[in-house]
Amino acid sequence: MVFPRHVIQQIEQNFKIALAEISRIKPALDFLVITGDAVNTGLADVEKYCKHLKYLDMQVYSIPSSHDLALGPLPDGNIVLNEDGSFWESNIGSIRNVFTCKGIKFIFFEPFRKINEKKGINVFDADTAAWLAGELAKTKSGQPLIIGYHIPILPRQGTYIGWDKAEKFLSLLKKYNVLACICGHRHRNDEDIIDRIKQIQTGPLAGFQWTGLAPHYMFPVRAGYRIFQIHGGRLHSFYKEINVKNQVTLEKINNIHTLGPRPQVRPVILSSGAVLQVKTYSEDNEITQVEYSLDNKKWVRLEAKNSFLWTEWEEHIPYHRFHDKFNIITIRAITGDGIKVYDSVPVYVCKENLSMRTQSGPEMVFELITQPAEHVHNKCKTNSFPWVVIPN
Repeated sequence: MVFPRHVIQQIEQNFKIALAEISRIKPALDFLVITGDAVNTGLADVEKYCKHLKYLDMQVYSIPSSHDLALGPLPDGNIVLNEDGSFWESNIGSIRNVFTCKGIKFIFFEPFRKINEKKGINVFDADTAAWLAGELAKTKSGQPLIIGYHIPILPRQGTYIGWDKAEKFLSLLKKYNVLACICGHRHRNDEDIIDRIKQIQTGPLAGFQWTGLAPHYMFPVRAGYRIFQIHGGRLHSFYKEINVKNQVTLEKINNIHTLGPRPQVRPVILSSGAVLQVKTYSEDNEITQVEYSLDNKKWVRLEAKNSFLWTEWEEHIPYHRFHDKFNIITIRAITGDGIKVYDSVPVYVCKENLSMRTQSGPEMVFELITQPAEHVHNKCKTNSFPWVVIPN
């Protein structure tokens, strides 16, 4: 769709904030990659996009997808899709990027093809397959790879949606040391394993603002960007919410990704104990302590595991500590100067069964409220989304 002016201004402001934050941490970064939908109506927006990027003194790779290549608006307010990337290459750069950084080989591309003026799909056609196979064949034996594209591959009932001939693409990758595939498009912060290959989805800088609605009603992801770091042969990442100096995210429970930052959440269904994987970030301070609670009274400390630009923490909750049926796991991170930040994820508990795998529940929104005023209580009661009050 073609966005109203006030929506464009909000998205542009998000972009400026993100670029300012990235500039502050730039010495720790090697390059920036934007996995599609950097602009909305093609060439008309490209000049403005380039103007913003020129203030960021670092290498930027932009993969064009459906919105980037659009030809302009239709009378109904939608955009006209396009698959010809020639003007993108003339103004931005190659639509296929292959390079090596610190021993890691990166391959960024986008096989988008339009079905009609309003609809498109990723197609792993013969030309794309031949090009990718050729690039992979040049890879040194055992060299780690990271593949980037815009539209994720989504498993559905024994097949895949979002891509045509996804099986051929995944089969080709299996022969190589692929650390992860990274993508966007779906407005989710998510991580899954598809045919034994990790795929990481990242939410947009437009956040929920592009809808013009409150985050509890549609695409509730918070605006931000993802930072990647490779350590010990493994890929680690953290989704940094813009304009937030101190952040904590309960990212995984028994390796099931909980989405987030809130209110977007994927609840977890437990039939055994829970291993919590938490990530914290502080721009001006240090997170010195992270705790969890099931009742907001007794708090148990987590153990710090890895320290990057963010810090990763872990702890195990024995099955017997959970209440029957429904629980809220609340995470509290405390900075060196005493600032407390929270995250919270609902979990459902069924009969203990050590042989049964933890299951993911349906996506939903779940609001965490600290120090609520009376009008906040009343507002919550009039809405259908779940919420919990956490005393400070």
